Amino acid sequence: MKTFQDWLALAGFLLTIVGFGLTFWQLWRTKRVAEATQDTVYRATDRVRYNQLLVLLPQLQNLEPELDAAVREDDDRIAARTLVRWNQLASQVQGILSTMGPEYATSAEELMKACEAAASAKGELVDEGGLVKDVTRDVRTSISTLSVALGGILGSIATQASAPIETESGQKPKKRTRGRK
Repeated sequence: MKTFQDWLALAGFLLTIVGFGLTFWQLWRTKRVAEATQDTVYRATDRVRYNQLLVLLPQLQNLEPELDAAVREDDDRIAARTLVRWNQLASQVQGILSTMGPEYATSAEELMKACEAAASAKGELVDEGGLVKDVTRDVRTSISTLSVALGGILGSIATQASAPIETESGQKPKKRTRGRK
């Protein structure tokens, strides 16, 4: 015959099983939320990179005509200053592109080479002088070629940066309302 204490022990055992079930269910939900949050953080980080590039790339491209004007005027001071500024911006763009995946690796490498050429040309202008058009010929070719390539990247990034953020399943995230779901 079962006593009252036996029934209490059985009820306690059943409540323990239900409690463990609820605990595992909450852990599973927490894991899903953490994964979704991590995915959102990665997407937001990408969006920040895109926005940085949307600011930096036009500035970088605008330096090409400045360098051309310095060449036409044979002004080594403006050319050197433009090369320094181009080098600074290109280094920043290269750093961002190098973190964005293999599809941008070639452009990042070409930017690094152009940075080295710009630094070399600037050094030659400052230390040795010479005709600006001769000293900057190779770096101007690199800058011109990269300007075209970066224009394509700019178009691609502008499209990606303006697209709505989607979840892994390809759906837009649900709008959260105040309070709990």
